[in-house]
Amino acid sequence: MCGAAYRPAEAKVLAETVENFLLHIRCGNCECAIISAVAITAMGVSSAGISTDLSFDEVNRFADAESVSTDDVIAAHDWLKSLTLA
Repeated sequence: MCGAAYRPAEAKVLAETVENFLLHIRCGNCECAIISAVAITAMGVSSAGISTDLSFDEVNRFADAESVSTDDVIAAHDWLKSLTLA
């Protein structure tokens, strides 16, 4: 995020298959992290990433958590809508 170089050897593997890796990479300079999906195919290597404030351990903990359903989102919306601001 800050433009500092990172050390690929410090990337932590969240999940992997023969040709795919899900990595957690934290910048040692600004402490921002990226979760990156890397695919290795006959055509080459491709990747996509998303920035996160989650640590490696937090990502692993949430990986096993129950998914948020549409009903959960609607319930949260209704609850927020019911709040009155003073």
